Amino acid sequence: MMGTGQVNVQGAEATTREAVGPLLLRIKSSHGFSNCPRLSRLLDYLVEHSLAGETRELQEYAVGVEVFDRGPNFDPHSDTIVRVTARRLRERLNEYYEGPGLDDPLMLVIPKGHYRIEFQPRRHSPNRFHALVAACMVPIGIAVYFGLPDPVSGPLSTPSATMSP
Repeated sequence: MMGTGQVNVQGAEATTREAVGPLLLRIKSSHGFSNCPRLSRLLDYLVEHSLAGETRELQEYAVGVEVFDRGPNFDPHSDTIVRVTARRLRERLNEYYEGPGLDDPLMLVIPKGHYRIEFQPRRHSPNRFHALVAACMVPIGIAVYFGLPDPVSGPLSTPSATMSP
């Protein structure tokens, strides 16, 4: 399914296949996806439909038939494969963006109750180094505030107290 290959990103310029392709590969090769072909297949399908500029909402029946090879007799009310897999996909994407995808500038989001991808820029892409520095500064700030002794040099001392008469 080929379309414009360009979609609008909330609060950013258009997203192209060239921008999404490497991200999609990183996601699918991550720990949460590498051994889950069903999740990867659904993700590919949803991304492809979104990049093609599909404006209609994907229906559960169509996803079941086209992605999970359910036949024309597929009944989404008795076979929950689409809903269950979509929920797991949302969870895995969240795990990816909290872990290996922490610094990714673009997020693939599946709104709850829908079968589509939204491309969202990261508001403030946290840098792991800055997060680590901030985490280390908190105890130092508390120690300074309360006037606690430096654990490296020991208790506070004045030069006159250490000098002999």
